Amino acid sequence: MNRRRRQSNGSSLVREYSKYENKSGKYNNNAATKNRVLKTFVWVSTGIVALFLIAAISDLLQSNNSNASHYEPNTMHTSTSTSTSTKQTEPNNKRTESNNKRTEPNAVRLPTTNRTRDEYTPGNLNIPYVRYDPDFQTIKKEINFAIESGDENLSNNTCGQHLLDFGIIGFPKCGTTTMMRWLNKHNEIAVFPKEMMSLQKQHPAMILRFITKQLPEGRYRRGYKSPNDVENGRSRNKLKIHYPKTKLLVGLRHPVLWFESFYNHRVQNSFKMPSTEMIENPKKSLTNCAGVWQGACLPRANFHISLAKWGKTPLLSLDKKGYDSYYGGDYQNDKEWELFPQREIGYLKRESNTTFISPNPIFLFEVNQLRMSDDESKSQKDYEDFVLSLQDFLGVSKNASAMPAMMRESPGKKGLDNVEQARVNKLKIDICDEKFIVARKMFIEIGTNMADWITQYFAKSPHGVTLGGGVNDDGKSRLLKILESYKNDPCPERRKAREAALAKNAKLVSLGNSQERNATVAEPKAMKKTVL
Repeated sequence: MNRRRRQSNGSSLVREYSKYENKSGKYNNNAATKNRVLKTFVWVSTGIVALFLIAAISDLLQSNNSNASHYEPNTMHTSTSTSTSTKQTEPNNKRTESNNKRTEPNAVRLPTTNRTRDEYTPGNLNIPYVRYDPDFQTIKKEINFAIESGDENLSNNTCGQHLLDFGIIGFPKCGTTTMMRWLNKHNEIAVFPKEMMSLQKQHPAMILRFITKQLPEGRYRRGYKSPNDVENGRSRNKLKIHYPKTKLLVGLRHPVLWFESFYNHRVQNSFKMPSTEMIENPKKSLTNCAGVWQGACLPRANFHISLAKWGKTPLLSLDKKGYDSYYGGDYQNDKEWELFPQREIGYLKRESNTTFISPNPIFLFEVNQLRMSDDESKSQKDYEDFVLSLQDFLGVSKNASAMPAMMRESPGKKGLDNVEQARVNKLKIDICDEKFIVARKMFIEIGTNMADWITQYFAKSPHGVTLGGGVNDDGKSRLLKILESYKNDPCPERRKAREAALAKNAKLVSLGNSQERNATVAEPKAMKKTVL
């Protein structure tokens, strides 16, 4: 009995494997011996694991103390050089020594042989020559030190700023892919070729890991594309703290056409989307972004809600006095609020106490300003003015001819066979169908408020807002003129354009047939003359 009681006081692991009684209920000596061995093994293993844990914790504490003392704010790297000599020289990467003269660890330079592209021949010496030294891990440690200190103004926060010059941050289905691939063909620009959401989900330095692995060293403006960053609070905060000088490109689109493009994009990518009947009766279903709409919904078309959270206008700013000179001295907060949907005002006002003025400059453009090589309806001068304004914003050489013709990009699943693609096309919508007129009216109402808010408030912001493109003869911005079209239904203009295209194609076909007939008639005459 005593032996059984002692056995019951053992560990759960021992009890699980201690079957020490035989069928007669008598004590089994062999089982007891095995039980003692097992118990001894458990205690010895536990002791060994505890020793390893103690040693690991001790090493970690020593490492942290070393890092905390080494990565001080006064020990920053100098990573760029502004030398104006024609020879691209390596910048001074020496760390400033602190008072106690701590030694710097060896920085490992990332290999660059597989990342340099032959087509890049930058010649703009105004762009600093950048080498990836310090490397990503060193920058990450310095940012970690700043984060742990809790001081947003610590210089270590921005130690990776020189590697991220600009970002294409939105909006979805507003020309971000076209812009990314188009800019990537410029000799002085290097853009990460895929969409990345590092600032939304990962460590603030993780984006630099992709930049340094994929893009070459040298005199380039480096950028990335993430069309959801403009709507994401985490990205907004990380850009403010760690990349305050990163310039941001934001694209706009008529809300009616934006919804059509987004819906069809989801269909092309095999998302299960709501039936067209739900779009025909949108007041109950289309107003809810959660669930079946996969992000292609009515509230998300309020681009000005996301733009307001960047703090460029007085709407959510606590200090509204500094804006008086830009709004005629008669700014009224209630008037600005009237341009936002009533159902969203409550959510916006909750952010009034947390909204800061973003230090990041913003370049606003519209998809219609992205002139395609096959689009003859747009003025060449308008296009060149847009290119020059974009080059000036990014800080590259101003030369409209330096930008190649844009390619019309259609992101989405590729490689479907003809049968599958035909099936998918049947699921897509034409927003100009008369059955969608109610939905169009709701999107046009959003477009009206958005155009008015951008024109009256956002475009006048004193905090780094640039409108893409030049101005008309009357001195009004071409971008703002395009935004005026958001107040109208785009479908009549689309129908006219389609009819004109059909007429042009029919004329070409008729001309081709006529030339073919003339050639057929001329051929026998030539043969007859030859025979004679």
